[in-house]
Amino acid sequence: MKAKTLQEVDLSSVIAVNDQWWRGELGRPVFNIVCTGAEPTLPVSRLEPRSFIPEYPRDAAPADIIDAEYFKLSSRRYIGDGFPLQWMNFGPGVLAALVGGTGHAGKDTVWFEPGQFAGLPLSGMRIVFDPRSDWALWLTELYHEQLSRLDKQPLIPGMTDLGGVLDILATLRNSEALMLDLLDDPAEVKRLTGEEQAARAVAYDHFDTMIRARALVSSCWAGLLSSGTCDMLQSDFSYMISPAMFCEFVRPRLEENCVRLAHPFYHLDGKGELPHLPHLLTIPNLRGIQWVPGTGQPPQSEWPEVFEAVESAGLKMQLLGSLDSCEAVLRRLKNPSLAHVWLEIRPHELERACRLVAEFGGS
Repeated sequence: MKAKTLQEVDLSSVIAVNDQWWRGELGRPVFNIVCTGAEPTLPVSRLEPRSFIPEYPRDAAPADIIDAEYFKLSSRRYIGDGFPLQWMNFGPGVLAALVGGTGHAGKDTVWFEPGQFAGLPLSGMRIVFDPRSDWALWLTELYHEQLSRLDKQPLIPGMTDLGGVLDILATLRNSEALMLDLLDDPAEVKRLTGEEQAARAVAYDHFDTMIRARALVSSCWAGLLSSGTCDMLQSDFSYMISPAMFCEFVRPRLEENCVRLAHPFYHLDGKGELPHLPHLLTIPNLRGIQWVPGTGQPPQSEWPEVFEAVESAGLKMQLLGSLDSCEAVLRRLKNPSLAHVWLEIRPHELERACRLVAEFGGS
């Protein structure tokens, strides 16, 4: 098995494999494995590549930013079903900056603030996607530049990370105030989560329409890929609330998203969210779970009960973290074909990763 350069990846084959996996017809795991730290296959870009797009100067030419992002992809090698993914990384929960909040970039970070919502009571808040906001216009400019090059610079464009249920509201309101709001004014919180997720759906469609008009596929920050719509749903705020409150405030909005999307996944972030797993596993059309144990916690392989529950429910799962952990989970699964392995590895792990892919039927 050969690790492929950016220019050698057969995107049509990768798309077909992923579509088979979604339909349950592939008969093996998907292996989206990328080896970082390889020799670039393109000349150095004019701008130094950054971790987050808002770290680039706002007045930089879109062409220069896309050049820098494309250069990053050329220093990677793609193994198994791996592919060059260029998603617009404006930071997690960028929807906040598209509805009236503000976004700011530091070195290797992006943070969001309430903006026009600062000091407003719940009753005075209205959350609506604004395609004319500065960062919405910036995203649109960059997508147009990226998509105009697909014939000459093949890659998979991905959806920006819009954010999760209650998460955007927590940014616009602040987490401490929102915790009190859940108790003091639940009706207003429900109204605003409805507006939050309606704005998310409009923003998703706004950018997805542009992407699919040229690329004909859907992807996201988590490396999922589909000819239908797909995205990684989440509610990081939910680690602070009980399962009963999760079912009251979060689950209904997730259900709405799972109706809108063909292939929705859920980002289960940290053991504080584990009490919500039984409720997630019964959401209609939720296709899979990405379990992230969190900083300082044991790796995925040390949580067999989580994967047993997901597998028993017939849902798919995303394996990540380390090669050791992913291999251990794969070997324990009764049906490994439910797994989507999403890994970044280093050159010294390349040979072992290729052996693992081959053992489980990949090429």
